[in-house]
Formats: sequence, structure tokens, C-alpha cells
Amino acid sequence: MRILIATGVYPPAIGGPAQYAKNLKEEWERAGYKVKVKTFRLEYSLPTGVRHFYFFLKILPAVLWSEFIFALDTFSVGWPATCAAKIFGKKIIIRTGGDFLWEGYVERSR
Repeated sequence: MRILIATGVYPPAIGGPAQYAKNLKEEWERAGYKVKVKTFRLEYSLPTGVRHFYFFLKILPAVLWSEFIFALDTFSVGWPATCAAKIFGKKIIIRTGGDFLWEGYVERSR
């Protein structure tokens, strides 16, 4: 099985979500799955909306390659990944959490 992990953070970034994404990738690879990770990085410097469209374009080759997508937040990577999954008929799992609220706070406090 080919899995795409779409995540906002990934090592060398620090924190729980980054480590969670890394651990998922490693466990799935140990189980024999092929895994690609696409991370929301440069996109943070772009305005809201533009960053999501840019990420959508960025993940398209990996979406076409994958059999299913695992998005690790509901908005930053979840929304573009869901759009791509719908367009290309891919299965998607979205991990819900407090990410969107935290991102909004960080964005407003800059």
C-alpha cells in the first residue's frame, strides 16, 4: 500500500505533531507500506488561501502516487489534501485536533 502523510510539521521541527508524523511513517514502513511525507513549510510565509492552494499543487504528484492520504490537521494540510483526494478519487483520513485554533492564535500573535 502507498500512503501519503500530509503534515504541518515534521522533524527536524520539534514537538509532538512532528514526532507523531515521523513515528507513523516509520511504523508503516516497518509494516511493509510505502510512505511519502509532504510538509507545510514555505507555505507559512504566504497569505491564507494562497498557502493552501500552493500546498494543494505541491502534493498533487504524491496524491496521484498514493492509495490513500493521512492528513494530520483539519485545515492547513487537511483542506488541500481533501480537495485533492476528492478530485482523484483517493481515500483520506483526517486526524482532528486543536491545530486550527493554535494556528489561528500563532498567526494573530505575529
